[in-house]
Amino acid sequence: MLPPYQKYIIWDCETERLNLHYNLPWELSWVIYNGNKLISEHERFIDIPDLSAKLSPIVKKLTHFNEERYNDLKKPAAAIYEEFNSYLSDKNYINIGQNILNFDIYILNNLRRFMGLSSDYNYLDRSIDTRPLGIAWKEGLPKPNNNESFINWQYKILNDRNLKAKASLKALAKALNVKYSAEKHHSGIYDVKLTFDVFWELKNKLSL
Repeated sequence: MLPPYQKYIIWDCETERLNLHYNLPWELSWVIYNGNKLISEHERFIDIPDLSAKLSPIVKKLTHFNEERYNDLKKPAAAIYEEFNSYLSDKNYINIGQNILNFDIYILNNLRRFMGLSSDYNYLDRSIDTRPLGIAWKEGLPKPNNNESFINWQYKILNDRNLKAKASLKALAKALNVKYSAEKHHSGIYDVKLTFDVFWELKNKLSL
């Protein structure tokens, strides 16, 4: 089981669109927990050239994009990534997100390429995705055995097309009786804090 005072970084990207190979994150949000105690909140806006023109009206509405606020708060990618990676690359932290294994890790790697850095997934074995956890709980699946890594177990669930349980952040929050606001969903800090609440409930239900 996870120790009671495990350190966690919960993170999420907001992107230009949904292309895994080219899109960049314009917002990177993360929160730090020690056990279930919130330590700090971080909401950062990344300076992406001509961002507003790249965002469709639907994406702007969905992600609560405020161009004036973005322009006031945006910073160079390198400064934001260095701050974020000081937690992500720290082996004392487990990193958590909703659908990060199929989406956010690739968007984050696009940011590295944008900065002229090579690909890096060294943190992957310390990753927990609430989506496969939610599917496992809803489908009544057993935890990984001693011969299977936790990351492989998660990917196996994500790639099993026979599993039909709905495991979006909204669906999991409602199934777990975690307070949910449709108006705030897809807003950086709200999403990562909601993801942690969902994770904590799943952690207890799955005896992780």
